[in-house]
Amino acid sequence: MNMTRDGAQATRTPMRARYLGVLLVLVALVLSACGARVETDLGLENAEKGSRTMSISFNMKDNKDYVKGDINSIDSSIKKHLPSELSYEGIQTDGDKARATFKLSFTSISEYRTKVENLLKLSGSSTTPTISISDSTTGLVQGVQVSENFSSKELLGWVPESLVVDGVIESKRKSSVLGTEDKTTVKMGDRELKNSSSSTPISVKDIKDNGFGFVLVDAQVQQNGSYTAKIFFVAKDIMEPDKAKAVDSYLQSATPEGGQVSKGVDEASIKSYYTVSSKASTSAGKEELGRTLTFEASNLEDMNSKLQKIFGNKKTPN
Repeated sequence: MNMTRDGAQATRTPMRARYLGVLLVLVALVLSACGARVETDLGLENAEKGSRTMSISFNMKDNKDYVKGDINSIDSSIKKHLPSELSYEGIQTDGDKARATFKLSFTSISEYRTKVENLLKLSGSSTTPTISISDSTTGLVQGVQVSENFSSKELLGWVPESLVVDGVIESKRKSSVLGTEDKTTVKMGDRELKNSSSSTPISVKDIKDNGFGFVLVDAQVQQNGSYTAKIFFVAKDIMEPDKAKAVDSYLQSATPEGGQVSKGVDEASIKSYYTVSSKASTSAGKEELGRTLTFEASNLEDMNSKLQKIFGNKKTPN
């Protein structure tokens, strides 16, 4: 039987439609079995103390064919395998929607890092945790910075394996239990900070930088063992009034007894170490290229003590 070109095209069209229908069904099945959403809320009382709340949100109706049992089966498995580093607030439900909530509390960065490290190992992650939290209200650089290199999904990686061990899900479903990382919030006290992305790892930088581009300490030892010192604080650019005010306030509080602060810097003294990028032609502009602090010290111990006063203002925990 001969088939015309139009007839062949007509035959292929229903077949393509059927293939497309099958493909859409498969996509729907994949989407219906999507992993749970992971949300994070890092609440900090200060740079040392706080808590990390992590939640796993899922829909029981969408996953009923993949879970052996009900909410109680999942809840029992989590309680059975819950690491000591976490507290568990149970599973809250709203119809078919469910949310399991975990909290990691800490009173020091050292404790936080240790708990995170244990959870990462338990979850089979090879990540070595790094955590940096600073909150400075004094000095030249003020504000909050938070930086981590791990995700909440990694910290909760033990959950899927626990469900497999207890027969709540099949082993082949383990990798699809935890899906995308969703909303992530970071707070320092009552102040909410903007994370660099909607998920973890967390990266927050909300600071006002009044710092210098370069600092040079020129210390000369005298024959009697005493010291004369001159410190050049070189600005990144010609300082505007608000920044100059902040700098002068800082140096006033940091200057040792008997020391003096003068406006401007001697470019000839620092040119071997640093090139001032901003050029000033007026005397007023040159005065705002930095500050020069001079002082004397009776001996090396006195010198170190005075340098600590100048540079060692409240250390920010890391």
